[in-house]
Amino acid sequence: RWSKMRLPSINPLLLSSLAAFFAPASAEHVLRSSSLAACQENSLFTASLFDVVFTPNNLSAAVNMLATSSIEGYVVFDITILAYGYKVLRTQVDPCNSNLPGLCPMLSGKMNNPFNIPVPEYAISQIPGIAYTFPDLDATVKVYINMTTGDQAGQSIACLRAEVSNGKTGMS
Repeated sequence: RWSKMRLPSINPLLLSSLAAFFAPASAEHVLRSSSLAACQENSLFTASLFDVVFTPNNLSAAVNMLATSSIEGYVVFDITILAYGYKVLRTQVDPCNSNLPGLCPMLSGKMNNPFNIPVPEYAISQIPGIAYTFPDLDATVKVYINMTTGDQAGQSIACLRAEVSNGKTGMS
């Protein structure tokens, strides 16, 4: 009988997660980080202000930071993105090939010029769409700064770690 039929109960968190997963594609996707911490002892790079906004439609990440570097020379950035503890992407960026001001070669001193980092389409395609919509995203970007010349060539001289958010919470 219809009067005795019961619908199964649905966990509200699961329901909001499913809604986020199937959200309309027209909303602009954004990933942001506003915290930067050293993840290596004797790191030669520190930041007191850090704000990065990545929008895949622009093929770039806008960076605004106030940092102090003790690094002199040519470097490469070894970047790893982790989501829920699993490696999603690993890539290397040579600042000399990416037209990043003040980073080719790196010079010691204070850095406070906002800049954009180009993000290639192949890297963007490796980020699952759910990363932009899933509530309470647990994602981390680790950047090792490795010397490419001189006595320290091939060595990591700094490590930076940033927590990434998409702005969605289980409450929204």
